[in-house]
Amino acid sequence: MTVGVAIIVLQAIATYLALGSSYFFAKPFLRSQAAHASLQLLESATANDAAYDAIRRTAAEVFRDRLLRQLPHDRRANILGIGLLVASFISFSAAVVLQSGLAPG
Repeated sequence: MTVGVAIIVLQAIATYLALGSSYFFAKPFLRSQAAHASLQLLESATANDAAYDAIRRTAAEVFRDRLLRQLPHDRRANILGIGLLVASFISFSAAVVLQSGLAPG
């Protein structure tokens, strides 16, 4: 494999790692966005019916519990996103170093 091909491969790897990093950073936010909106609607709803109020409180508790159970998964996704971002930086840096070795002069 020539140096030029190695540079292209390292740049492609850096790009794919950066895309993976952005996915793992966005995943927790997008997943919890609907639950937060539903929770906010449930907490702001009011009625004079006791049965409705009990259902609303139960649903709000379910959403709160779901959000709390999701926190460890979100943390792992963010750590993976950071790892992929660092790997992307290393791959791109290696490509730059190889390319600078080819520069005339």
